[in-house]
Amino acid sequence: PAEVNLLAGILAYWMIETTGAFLFAPVAWDVLNPSGMAATRGWTHRFVEVARQEWRYGVMVLALTAAIVALLLAGQADYARALLYGLLPLLVVVSLRASPTLVHVLILASGAVVLMTMAYLKRAAPTDSDGTQLLLVALYLLVGTATLQVLLATSSEKRRALERLERQAFVDAQTGLLNAAGLVRRLETLVTLENSANSNRQVALI
Repeated sequence: PAEVNLLAGILAYWMIETTGAFLFAPVAWDVLNPSGMAATRGWTHRFVEVARQEWRYGVMVLALTAAIVALLLAGQADYARALLYGLLPLLVVVSLRASPTLVHVLILASGAVVLMTMAYLKRAAPTDSDGTQLLLVALYLLVGTATLQVLLATSSEKRRALERLERQAFVDAQTGLLNAAGLVRRLETLVTLENSANSNRQVALI
């Protein structure tokens, strides 16, 4: 419409498209699996296993996203934006704790749902409505999503480095078997699992 500034409109659409690329690209790259393994089937199995172990993170993010969408549809845009600004810190905490596969899917799901809801409401809004809020939300999503991807890549690399150090510390380099420290650590893990399961079985290491 003539009331909307041309530069602001182009900038808003560019930010939304870039945000969409940031949201979709990591999941698409993971599903396509350039390493040559079985792509979709292997990714689906891995994601189901991860979601089964870390379902609490998914419930938290999706519950907050559902609350944002409900407030947007109810016409409470100010409260919805307030919750939206709390979604990024929650995703930051989740990205530091959960696996990258789950975090990528959560970022894609929450970001896409919020953007589609805003697009639906914008379509039904009067043509002379102010587009500043949409511009601010698009900018927030763009900067937030890019920050999350950088943070996720950093934490994932750190996690892999720690796993390599653990393997070097607990596995014998020549035989590939557990050394003394690795055996003790394995025993402690088994005892912890048995105690948490309230089992009457006893774990012993010979």
